[in-house]
Amino acid sequence: MNATKNLQKNPREIVKSIANNHLVISTTKDLLWPLHTRQFVFECSWMKQPNGSYIYSWRPPTTDEFNDNRLIKIGKNKQRQLVRGETRGIGSIHKLSERSCKLAWTLQIDVKGIIPPQLMNKSIHRALRPVFQTREKFDRDDEVDKMEREKLMDIMRSGYKEEVYDNNETMRIESVKSRMSTVPNKSFRPLDSPGFRTKMR
Repeated sequence: MNATKNLQKNPREIVKSIANNHLVISTTKDLLWPLHTRQFVFECSWMKQPNGSYIYSWRPPTTDEFNDNRLIKIGKNKQRQLVRGETRGIGSIHKLSERSCKLAWTLQIDVKGIIPPQLMNKSIHRALRPVFQTREKFDRDDEVDKMEREKLMDIMRSGYKEEVYDNNETMRIESVKSRMSTVPNKSFRPLDSPGFRTKMR
């Protein structure tokens, strides 16, 4: 899913910038037919906590300044097709280690109107898009794996000439061994080996 690049179907825009960390945003969400498109206008803000974590929160505007749809770009949708919903919530990102973090996401949505539960169940997964977007934006899996491979190759090249490793090299080797020990054998396909003493996969 390319959530951070495909915004044409569910456009969003900054309506007002109150501060560097305080914005008013408008977004439209296409729901399943025959439901009308929903528009959400909300204030959002974020800040860094003393422990290094980040908090992001949002709520409907507290004034009626943004109730006029003519102030909002709504793309191809017409005003009569829009239903104004409400959303509020909070998200937090906590660092777990040098390589991982934890994202907690809690939200409340009122799409207004009467919607059959069956249709709502098929649409509710879209509420998790911000979580996927955040992961896509900050994903470094390939970069970290490449760094680990290069470190291991450096160790193997230097070890071919002299098999004396310092503490950092030993720790890297043990780190790779530990990570590889958790990979199930069924993930690898057996290969033909040039020697009977060697197994390849």
